[in-house]
Amino acid sequence: MPTGVYIHIKQTDKRNKICSICNKVFYCTSDIGIKRWNEKKYCSNNCYGESQRGKLVFDTTGLKHSEETKKKISTAHLGMKKPWSKFPVLKGENNHAWKGDNVSYSGLHRWIYRHLGKPRRCEHCGNNKKIGIKMYQWASKSREYKRDLTDWIRLCSKCHAKYDDIGKKTWMTRRIKIASLNNMR
Repeated sequence: MPTGVYIHIKQTDKRNKICSICNKVFYCTSDIGIKRWNEKKYCSNNCYGESQRGKLVFDTTGLKHSEETKKKISTAHLGMKKPWSKFPVLKGENNHAWKGDNVSYSGLHRWIYRHLGKPRRCEHCGNNKKIGIKMYQWASKSREYKRDLTDWIRLCSKCHAKYDDIGKKTWMTRRIKIASLNNMR
């Protein structure tokens, strides 16, 4: 039988209990079953935690291994490899998914960010303001997108657009699309 004081209010038909920690009256909610309600002793998780304070499942303070046990543990671990040294490091060319120079545009940029980090200033105009004001990117010097760390330069978005001549490329692709649409008619 659970410990706790039961108070029955007949006119409202609510079942009440008094918390054994804080002595507050708490009520049965509709979402809790009768069996669970009968086992409930505390009004909240805080009171339950307070009741469990200082209790240990198994008190291990003051227990030490004997010399014989220490020797057995030591001999059992001799020659044992560390769990993280079981597998070879699969970075770079050792990885089964390594594509070399056939990597995609986004994959190459992720590789550059991993090795060179996030650019924080523009090497062309020398601007190094906060990221919110300007955005900095890695640009390929040779425009061939090689997996060579010396082939990359830090540029702000404005200088990157000028460096890659994006305006000219945009108009070229638009002209090609317009020409192809006119040829289809």
